[in-house]
Amino acid sequence: MIAKLDSLARCLDLRPELLLKLAEDTERYYYENPIVQEKPDGSTKTRITTPTKGVLEIVQKRIEKRILKKLPLPEYAHGSVKGRSNVQVGKYHAGGRWFLNTDMANFFPGISHDQVFGMFLSRGFSPDIARLLTKLTTYKGALPQGTSTSPLLANLVFVPTGLKIERYCERHGIRFRSFVDDLSFSSKTDFKTHVQKLLELMIADGFRVNYKKTNYRYGSSEMVGVEVNGKGTRAPQRLYDKYSRLPVDSPSRVGTKLYIERVKSRL
Repeated sequence: MIAKLDSLARCLDLRPELLLKLAEDTERYYYENPIVQEKPDGSTKTRITTPTKGVLEIVQKRIEKRILKKLPLPEYAHGSVKGRSNVQVGKYHAGGRWFLNTDMANFFPGISHDQVFGMFLSRGFSPDIARLLTKLTTYKGALPQGTSTSPLLANLVFVPTGLKIERYCERHGIRFRSFVDDLSFSSKTDFKTHVQKLLELMIADGFRVNYKKTNYRYGSSEMVGVEVNGKGTRAPQRLYDKYSRLPVDSPSRVGTKLYIERVKSRL
């Protein structure tokens, strides 16, 4: 991979001295951006993201496109991965009878700059370049929410843990996919006795389980926005219900209809 500053500068089409200067003064390019999210029950919550602006935003987009997207990810990894979608996750689990969904709590902020640095080292980057790239993509010692680089970096950092989970699932006839911080599992046979072990594999590597979003079901389950059962997949019924409740001229109604149609077209 990249071992020298000049090589990194050429890759990003920037002067070496600009990269060094930027890496020592990244915090002033971040800003708080509140995002209002609607819950399935119709209530809302506000999430604070910290995207970037100016030259750092430009640099991060180049890092994402010219470096991170070229680093291979295992087959299980979906979400922010070109050519892999939530609908593919649903199709992969179609035909299952038992389903497990779980979510990693505080996923981006829970990934430290040390983990990002270690990931770059493991991919063959020199210590100096790994350190520089880490400074350019982390904020206050962790992965920020709202930047172009964070989803792929999170996927890459999670790989050692994901591969442990994948190997365990292969041994026990369980299907596994990730969609950034959402993990989904299925099987044609009851695998409830393996659920705790699957969660422990995450916990052992420092990732936190969001137990409120962890559920084990028989028959059907919603997996990353797609309803899955033993026969196939479909757009979730809750979206049809939401669509029917919203005012005709509501932007949310238009967006919900577009999502339903997009899912249906890909199934």
